[in-house]
Amino acid sequence: MRKRLNNLFFGVGMIAVIVMFFSFDVSLTELWEYITKAGYWLAAILGLWCVLYLMNAWAWRVIIQGGGPCTVGFMQLLKLTVSGFALNYATPVGLLGGEAYRIMELSKYIGVQRATSSVILFAMMHIFAHFWFWVTGVVAYWVLALTGDVPMNSVMGIVLGLITAFCWCGIYLFIKGYKNGMTVKLVRLLSKVPGLRSWGGRFM
Repeated sequence: MRKRLNNLFFGVGMIAVIVMFFSFDVSLTELWEYITKAGYWLAAILGLWCVLYLMNAWAWRVIIQGGGPCTVGFMQLLKLTVSGFALNYATPVGLLGGEAYRIMELSKYIGVQRATSSVILFAMMHIFAHFWFWVTGVVAYWVLALTGDVPMNSVMGIVLGLITAFCWCGIYLFIKGYKNGMTVKLVRLLSKVPGLRSWGGRFM
């Protein structure tokens, strides 16, 4: 069964790469030209992404340790972190197989239940962090507007206000979800929807 799942994920990844290759608007020649023009900035960008992936793997390890001892090596977690994100980025709709792939690989070390909970919590924290990132962007824009570096008018003020309201609603929902449980309630709600009852029961 595990071999079939591995082959399935590999097939999905290969199909996604082929689709992206043929639908890419930039030719390989242009892409190589852009890379050569980047110069030392390319090394800086790659270095920044290395640090970000290391931080993601470390955060995931902290989440796993919250439910018991972590029997997975840090380099293995880093490998699953990078490959999981790569699988998400390679699929046309995103988030298609990265989380399922991580659960499948991590379950060999800590069991299906802990692997599932840690991956779901990691994904939730990833989304939660994006809300804070967007709020930080709004604050940065206001600071730059006050110093006269960027324009500010009524339309931009309304847009920033809407973004702030949206982000704070998301932050509030996530905080409530962390305190009172979010995933279990969502699955219970879905299990009451006609057509999803049997799936919801099995998942619970």
